[in-house]
Amino acid sequence: MKNHKLKVALVHDDLIQYGGAERVLEIMHEIWPDAPIYTSMYDREGMLIKGWNDDGMEIRTSRFQFLPKKSKFGNKFYLPIFPLAFESFDFSEYDLVISSSTRFAHGIITRPGTCHICYCNSPARFLWMYSDYEKGHGGIKSWQKLFLLPILHWQRIWDQQASLRPDFYFGNSSIIVKRINKLYKREAEVMFPPADVEKFFPKGWVKKKDYYVIVGRMAGHKRYDIAVEAFNKLGSEYELRLIGSGDKLEELKAMAKENVKFLGYVSNEERERQVQEAKGFIYTQFEDFGITAVEGNAAGTPVIAYGEGGVLDTIVDGKTGVYFEEQTAESLIEAIKKFETMSLSPKECIDNAKRFNKESFKNKLKDRVEEMVREYRDKYDMN
Repeated sequence: MKNHKLKVALVHDDLIQYGGAERVLEIMHEIWPDAPIYTSMYDREGMLIKGWNDDGMEIRTSRFQFLPKKSKFGNKFYLPIFPLAFESFDFSEYDLVISSSTRFAHGIITRPGTCHICYCNSPARFLWMYSDYEKGHGGIKSWQKLFLLPILHWQRIWDQQASLRPDFYFGNSSIIVKRINKLYKREAEVMFPPADVEKFFPKGWVKKKDYYVIVGRMAGHKRYDIAVEAFNKLGSEYELRLIGSGDKLEELKAMAKENVKFLGYVSNEERERQVQEAKGFIYTQFEDFGITAVEGNAAGTPVIAYGEGGVLDTIVDGKTGVYFEEQTAESLIEAIKKFETMSLSPKECIDNAKRFNKESFKNKLKDRVEEMVREYRDKYDMN
């Protein structure tokens, strides 16, 4: 078995939206290009429009592929059946299965001879952080809760049972590792996801301008209202530029004064230039990792960040950014005034961001997975 080439499969919750978890899956497929991808359902047309590229991928969907990919109630409508989709897959032909899980993918069932490694983006937030999830996604109607809450209770029981199935866990940040420890009672290793930092690197010397910038989707849980309120109070000497669109855009515009400017959707090149020339990158949200904060540093721009969640792994307080302690306008104002007295190095910001480049992630993940497989085979005497 020592010269045996491992037969590998990849598993992902669903392929109906294109975000950070899907970009990690793409890179996993680059490492193991012969590995088929198992998923509950695949909206190919919708994914390709958003930038997904499935060239060379063999994607195997569950028996629920026939269901509408966009339901009136979103994926909440399919919650009772999603676990069945993953338990129905047959992985008996594989030596190694890597699940990329934010909801149900870790619940696959493998034979004793198959090593199962889970890359956990987070235990399901709608199960274990329900109140926060509801607030961040527009709320759920009372009549929907009547049906939904008993289902979530059952699925929490299923989720804890399913958490025993992987042989090893990665968490995408320190906070996710702690969440895995608490909810699943399992040990996990931190494996930071990659950021496309190279495209933000300045091509030469960049003259910083006298404004701060925010980049992201204008959604409630991002708490950009804190930033708008803070710059309203700071006055005309402090300019804030917001790049992006979303449900909260008009609400934020309505509360903003003249020193707060909304650029909306801009090209990638313009977004990179705006971040590179900004004196500071404002980051008000709580995220498990937070790629945009890393991209801010990659552009040579210090990050003024709410000091909870993934930024504790990515932004070095006092060197590549400044933390503020409370998710309030007053706390942010205090941090900005502190930042104005400091001189943080763009080069140090860029060097910090290089830790999260794609090639480093690929090498670290591949090497560690191979070590885990050897450990698994030694433990069960399968060499």
